[in-house]
Amino acid sequence: MSKILNYVFTFLALPGLASAQSSLGVNQAQAVVETAPDATTAEAQIDILFTPNHGLQGDLGLARYDETSIGYLAGHLYLSTNQNQKYGLFGSYHDWDDTSQSMISGGIEGLFALGNQSAVGFHAGLGKMDPGEIDFVFAGVSWVYDVSTDLRLTARASITDIDEARFSTTAQTIEFASEYQITRPVTLSAGLRHTRLSGTYTDQKTEAFLGLKIGFGRNSSTVRSTPFHSPQPLQAYWQRGLAIR
Repeated sequence: MSKILNYVFTFLALPGLASAQSSLGVNQAQAVVETAPDATTAEAQIDILFTPNHGLQGDLGLARYDETSIGYLAGHLYLSTNQNQKYGLFGSYHDWDDTSQSMISGGIEGLFALGNQSAVGFHAGLGKMDPGEIDFVFAGVSWVYDVSTDLRLTARASITDIDEARFSTTAQTIEFASEYQITRPVTLSAGLRHTRLSGTYTDQKTEAFLGLKIGFGRNSSTVRSTPFHSPQPLQAYWQRGLAIR
């Protein structure tokens, strides 16, 4: 736990540095900590507009599942011709602590406004784990609704499929959450997540989670200033301590 707290405090310092450089094109910067019964995660994100219509978002994260720690880096290169849409490519690299296991993934993603208060998003991609060269495909959709300037509701659904000779398994996840900005830049969140595994691994469970976000930057009520969600396609397996090799 002390190790992950060190990462958390480091992450929480990043947005302040980014905010000081807002004149250089920083669109958003935030640090997020989330805790659930089987996992604790911390993530820092920074989003930079390097042209009027192009942006690059970077994510740095650490997740703790039982006795396993997984660090990851992700990047999102996107096009945003107006405040109401953004879409592009993403890629990520995950590395396991004290083991040789790693994972790469990538794909396409987008976020589009539906009126003044809501937006929908999508992502789809593929990935590979080593050692073992385990291939998988994944996809997801999301919905955001701003009830007020301080309260936001979110919903996400995702699916991951692994089809190998050794095993074949599918993970499905549905998540509902609310976010409340108690004071700028601090936001609290709470939600429920249901996951279901079928195939070689069969299981399902529902869990609650709590989150804390500290964010800086431009108006996050616009799609352009809303960060992309970093996909975690194998999270349902990691939370159960299942080894995929």
